Amino acid sequence: MKIYQEKKQKLLQVSNNLAGLLDEASALFLSENRMFSTWKNTCGRLGGEIHGDIIRIAVVGAVKSGKSTFINSMLNGDYLKRGAGIVTAVVTRIRRGDNLSAKLYFKAWDQINADIRKAMALLPPDKLAADFDMRRSADRAKLSEILSGLDTEMLIADGLRHPASALPTHYLKGFERVCSLVGPDRQVLEYDAASFSEHRKFAGDDDLAVYLEDMLLEIYNDWDFGIEIADCQGSDSPNPLHLARIQDYLLRAHFLIYVISSRTGLRQADFKLLAMIREMGILENIVFVINCDLSEHESLEDLTVLIGRIQESLCLVCDEPQIFTLSALCNLFRSSQSSLSKKDQARLEQWERERDLTEFSNRQTELFAEAFDRKIAGERYALLLKNHLERLRIIAAGFHHQIGMHRDLIGRDTKSAMELVDKIRIHQKWMQQIKSMLKSTLEGAVQQIRQEQKKALDRFFDFRSGPAAKDVVDFIRSFSIPEQNSEKDLKAAGFSGAMCLAFHEFRQSLDAFMVERFNPRVAGHVRMLEKEIVQAVEAISGPYENMLNDALDEYNRTLESFSIPGIAGVSGSGLRNIEMIKEIAGLQLPPATAVLRYSAKIRGEAFIRLGSYALFTAFKRLLRKTAFSRRQREVMALKDGMIRLKRDTERSIEANLTDYRENLKFQYLYKLIDAVAENLYETLFERFQAIDKDLAEMVDQIGQKGDDKRKTITALCDLEQRSAQTLEAIERLRDGIAELLQNALPA
Repeated sequence: MKIYQEKKQKLLQVSNNLAGLLDEASALFLSENRMFSTWKNTCGRLGGEIHGDIIRIAVVGAVKSGKSTFINSMLNGDYLKRGAGIVTAVVTRIRRGDNLSAKLYFKAWDQINADIRKAMALLPPDKLAADFDMRRSADRAKLSEILSGLDTEMLIADGLRHPASALPTHYLKGFERVCSLVGPDRQVLEYDAASFSEHRKFAGDDDLAVYLEDMLLEIYNDWDFGIEIADCQGSDSPNPLHLARIQDYLLRAHFLIYVISSRTGLRQADFKLLAMIREMGILENIVFVINCDLSEHESLEDLTVLIGRIQESLCLVCDEPQIFTLSALCNLFRSSQSSLSKKDQARLEQWERERDLTEFSNRQTELFAEAFDRKIAGERYALLLKNHLERLRIIAAGFHHQIGMHRDLIGRDTKSAMELVDKIRIHQKWMQQIKSMLKSTLEGAVQQIRQEQKKALDRFFDFRSGPAAKDVVDFIRSFSIPEQNSEKDLKAAGFSGAMCLAFHEFRQSLDAFMVERFNPRVAGHVRMLEKEIVQAVEAISGPYENMLNDALDEYNRTLESFSIPGIAGVSGSGLRNIEMIKEIAGLQLPPATAVLRYSAKIRGEAFIRLGSYALFTAFKRLLRKTAFSRRQREVMALKDGMIRLKRDTERSIEANLTDYRENLKFQYLYKLIDAVAENLYETLFERFQAIDKDLAEMVDQIGQKGDDKRKTITALCDLEQRSAQTLEAIERLRDGIAELLQNALPA
């Protein structure tokens, strides 16, 4: 990592030096040079991009696998709250800062009220006002009354507190402590170094954490400012909304660390999460860490057997998984021995005596650190620097050429100089024609690619035959509640309560299906479409790149006929990485939570009315059929109500997915096509900008005489020499980055 930081600083220094040379050249010519101005702006943007490059690392895994402890061990300090719950699932981001601080981003009141209304829609909804506002004491009292009056069956789901009741309960319990920190817009609370530990109260207390939307910790260490690590809690959460929020971060992450507890091994939650990651198409950027509890294993042999079983299972999910086994807690204790309690100090001493296990963990820790540096600094960062450096190299080479050309023209006699200027103008005209042809071709290609992407996306989202949407329809239509469960709910909660419970079970199952199956499939499909966009645009570049290279060769031959060196060092850098293009254009997929908005179109009150109607209809139809008991008729009415419920849900989700598809199309894919096409145009022509010089000023200076001419030539010679030194510095840096990339390749 330190090697990368050194090269990053050198790159910034080269960019600043080059911008300084451009300033001097502009001052020398006493008028605004269009090309110098363009190059200087590019240097300024590159500096901003280099500073703004963020490498996002997501640490994921099942609850209680030791994610927070593992991150703390990487940071050499107990910064994150360990053992945080799963109710709120806040993604905690950590970056390097100049000082220790914690920034807590709170939800706005409108979002909090919407959360509560949405949760209560799964419970008896006719008791909560449509304009419910948590800030009103009467509304809070009413919410408390509703929750306290619920039957046990409505509070417990699969042995856990039902999220529909848990969420508003936590909001109520935390209100008095948090209300002064929440506002109509998103508020930020910041703790400095002296009060940093206060943030743990929010991370460890669900009654407070439920009010948070995001948390950012800034820690002073020797990492680069461009690295962000995220603790993605809540992958096991019973609330699908939490997993959807994690998906949003995973889609932006460049690197995933998956933590597995050695106490439990791989669980069902792990396989579900890994299947989702694979479907999203981001499995190639993952490494696995088995977080070893040294107290749980009798010997290294026992641990090795466990590692073998986990590796065998992981091979079913991904090819040749990278696995490291280490004790995050032991590493954390070692890095903070001075602040350990007596109990923790005793645990560390006990582990140190288990030499086989601790030495194995130590070696694996070293191997992980090497792999991490290689993956982050050697692959991702080096590629970013290489892209920035190539653009600087093109600017430096073009500037060096222009200065040399200017010096040569001023030193020539007027006839020879004007003859060369006339020939350069011919080449400029030809270059403009090529640019015009490419512009026209790209405009036509963009429209064609848009049409192809539209067809592919429409087919994918087709509600009757599309692979993703059809699965949703099939799930809705095949969903059913066992009759014995219906009878149990009717007995415990009555007909209206049973209808609410049925609605909840259906809605919870559908939400889970949308997040665990539909969202990953959409993400994977979009990644495939992104590759097709890049391939389609790159296919255009070939013929034009050949034409441009031919034009450059002809230009160089013209210069050589006048005994002037041709322009060199401007070979094409190609399209930027698709992720970089998206970052620069500010493009992100529509949030994963958007697919769950279908429920906003389905009112809970409607289902209660529907249930009453279904009960009345069933009783009327079965009135004369004495073979059926009242309970059997109620079960039939529930089934009839579920049929109507599923039909309405199907219509609602179709409308929502249509909105989602159009948003994905117009706000993401179409803009991405434009950004990729624009990037191709820039990368093809930025290396030929040196030819597109402003000749008018050169012509004016050709006629200079005496001291003015000598002073100009002397200044140009100095600039030419220093620009050559800048090119040499770029080449040295280029070799160093190439070495980083080479070392990053697997042995």
